[in-house]
Amino acid sequence: MRALELLAETNTLTIGPVKVVVDQHAIDRAQTRRVAPAKVDMVLRKLPEISRDLNTIDSGSRFWVFDPELNVALGLRRISSRELKFVLKTLWRGRPMEHNVAGTLVV
Repeated sequence: MRALELLAETNTLTIGPVKVVVDQHAIDRAQTRRVAPAKVDMVLRKLPEISRDLNTIDSGSRFWVFDPELNVALGLRRISSRELKFVLKTLWRGRPMEHNVAGTLVV
């Protein structure tokens, strides 16, 4: 089942130790920027592989997760200091710009 399709039932996805709350803005951006839901799903499924890097992000910080193979970037914000919980805020096709964010993690 695709990640964005799960939003009909819930707005929180659990992928291994990582929890992602999907913001309505991210869904809107996926549609307007023509980012395929299947690609978003594939990038989200890779988040547990970088859980050690995700754990170094401070709560409240914004950052990108970029998959060069799929050419998709997810804009995330960490919302918990005790667990790996994030909000998916936006999406981008291609390598994102890094202004006003903590940086970019590559999966």
